[in-house]
Amino acid sequence: MIQVEKIILSKRLDSETILSEIAKKSFLKRGRNASVVEKRLFYHTYWHICLHTVIRQMLKSDKVYERCVLVDGIEGSASLSPALPDHSQLIQSNDIDVLGPKIDQEAAIEKAKATIKDLILRKVFLLKDLEFVVQSVKLIYSPYWQLTLRNTKGELETRTVDSVSGREDRRVGFYYHKYIL
Repeated sequence: MIQVEKIILSKRLDSETILSEIAKKSFLKRGRNASVVEKRLFYHTYWHICLHTVIRQMLKSDKVYERCVLVDGIEGSASLSPALPDHSQLIQSNDIDVLGPKIDQEAAIEKAKATIKDLILRKVFLLKDLEFVVQSVKLIYSPYWQLTLRNTKGELETRTVDSVSGREDRRVGFYYHKYIL
């Protein structure tokens, strides 16, 4: 089994004022005011898997393909990944509110292999064989703020704000690539 490096991404947004302003945008666009009733910081997990793939084709020499895949630790969805951001650091504490992973390491590796295989099959003809070597496996903890807002009519709305990028969304997603140096 490959050694798993655990990484926690640094929060860029931790000020109550900044979070309030980002969260209020959805209410203000509709002409309503909002106040933050409750906020919760949690960490969504992602598997970052780098694969070294040898592509063997009929009538051609072998090719080497190296790519990393990001696998959502909750949903299991996978996509090609850019490099990790420089502002990440090794995780030091178990005292964080972590969402997942529900997908274990082996399932994440298989998902990464399937993603690379699908990509290669679209580009390569007369494929003879693929050989995968796992180069690295990282479990990434990405911070999000979950905010409960109350408007002037007393209606509640829950919003999720990516603490790395500041992107506001109703669902969790991984947007760290905007901050790679």
